[in-house]
Amino acid sequence: MDGLKARLINGSLVLSASLVVFISAKFLLDSGAVGVEDKVAALFLLINPLIILAGFSFGAAVNFAYLSAVLFLLYRFVYIYGISSIFRLSYSFILISVISYFLSRKIYSNINSYKREFSNAEDRFERINNILDENKKIKLALENKLERFSSLKAVIEELSTTLTLGEVAGFAADRIYEIIPKAETALVYFVDEFEKLTIASLKTKLTNLSPDQARADIFDRWMLRSPGPLIVSDVRKDFRFGASGLEEVKRDIHSLISAPLISENKISGILRLESHNPEEFSPDDLRILSIFSDLVAVAAENALLYRQMEELSKKDGLTGLFIPRYFYAQLESLIERQRGAKIISLLMLDIDYFKEYNDRHGHIAGDLLLKQIAGKLVADIGNDDFAVRYGGEEFAIVLIGVGLQEAVKRAEFIRKEIADNIFMLRRQETKVTVSIGIATYPNDGRTKEELIHKADEWLYYAKEKGRNRIAYAGIK
Repeated sequence: MDGLKARLINGSLVLSASLVVFISAKFLLDSGAVGVEDKVAALFLLINPLIILAGFSFGAAVNFAYLSAVLFLLYRFVYIYGISSIFRLSYSFILISVISYFLSRKIYSNINSYKREFSNAEDRFERINNILDENKKIKLALENKLERFSSLKAVIEELSTTLTLGEVAGFAADRIYEIIPKAETALVYFVDEFEKLTIASLKTKLTNLSPDQARADIFDRWMLRSPGPLIVSDVRKDFRFGASGLEEVKRDIHSLISAPLISENKISGILRLESHNPEEFSPDDLRILSIFSDLVAVAAENALLYRQMEELSKKDGLTGLFIPRYFYAQLESLIERQRGAKIISLLMLDIDYFKEYNDRHGHIAGDLLLKQIAGKLVADIGNDDFAVRYGGEEFAIVLIGVGLQEAVKRAEFIRKEIADNIFMLRRQETKVTVSIGIATYPNDGRTKEELIHKADEWLYYAKEKGRNRIAYAGIK
């Protein structure tokens, strides 16, 4: 709007100057005889506004030529019409000069203003472009973070239904690739009962790694000493890890990020990502890994609690042996799986005169006796076998893949060991004996009910025959 106004003012000034020159020239030409030179001079005066504008456009040289022409015309008019004619032209000359002066200042001012505005516009345009580029980068970063956090939300939902440590470790190694796809190898370690790191899950995009290559190394031990997230841009240039420590690393890696699994204010495991390229991971990747490791740590803790609750739900609180409900389910499952292909032996064991023992020493002493006998039973059976607290003072032992002859030997060993053992009670020596009945699958029964019933029959037979003995099919 301001530029249009300035152009209108400049145009009005040029028209006014042209009109003044036209009137002055006509007055001079009408005043007397004139030659061809005077007509040319008059024509020049008529078109001098255009020359003025050309001078403003093309600079000082044109302005100088214009001034010279005006001075020549002034001399010509004075020569023809006398000195008095100078007064007739002076007011026109002065007016044109004044108009030209102010007009040139206005035009130059506008031109400079336009130059400054154009320069400022270029600067603003460049700043706007920079802001747009920065906004694009921020938008891409936000979209990337949003995608990652959406993946984390899905992880939370899936982890909430994962109930075993093995499932948690496998899930963590699988899903971390989706969140940080630049990783080439993902490892999950858990701290075992001896406070050593053991590999729980390994996923790699490269060739399969051997167990020896997946063992914990200097970077994992460093995290155990200095709990907290770890980023290594280049393992061969990081001053924290010496060359001797890197010799034990069996994998071709150059960069890694690692985050601890924190449970009850101590490290329960480590989640680690690796790449054979240096400077592959960013601090933002490490932050995402730390959040992910916190989720995995919670899931691992829940899995441990679930396992403990599951163990408690199927074990007797006093003796630590399995309860009858678990015994029935497992025995039925074993029989269904074997279907006559493998033998199973069942030992039913009862403490002789346990009521009298309780009456004489008290129920607390009786509970201690039950715990000690349960401990001996667990120590005397194999890894695949299991013991059950079947009743108050009655126990059951399931021996898998053991026939009658071997079951009799084991039962006799248990009977003799308990009979010969001295149970200390308030510095007082006490002794007890047990009676044992034995039944085998499939000879003595093809269902769990038949097998339990047969073992019970032989148990009561042993008691009837004087206790502290074993009884089974074919006994003499």
